[in-house]
Amino acid sequence: MFPYSPLDPARNQIRLLRPLWDLNETMQPSVLREPERVVVEQNIPAQLLEFELQVVSLDDKPKYTALSYVWGKEAAGMKKIRLDGIDFHVGANLHSALCHIHNGDISPAIWIDAVSIN
Repeated sequence: MFPYSPLDPARNQIRLLRPLWDLNETMQPSVLREPERVVVEQNIPAQLLEFELQVVSLDDKPKYTALSYVWGKEAAGMKKIRLDGIDFHVGANLHSALCHIHNGDISPAIWIDAVSIN
């Protein structure tokens, strides 16, 4: 289990993930076009999927993007991201979404239901 810090309902707190990579960097894989084929290179270093989990108050009107995705059985397709330096398992579809969006789309923070809610 991930060690979540408690939320204070009186302060309308939520947990946000702040990406720990260069704000100008894209996370999309590079695509090489060669005659009669397309090659997709996964040049996404593992450290690009590192986040810092922060507790914030909605009363402070924080800026963030919300992401919800399809729930279901994904035990065989679990992938790792890093939260506060700790491995955190997410579904393959969430991992794929995080790999294919630009940091600018989630900057300065993102709320992800399956990660932000304990």
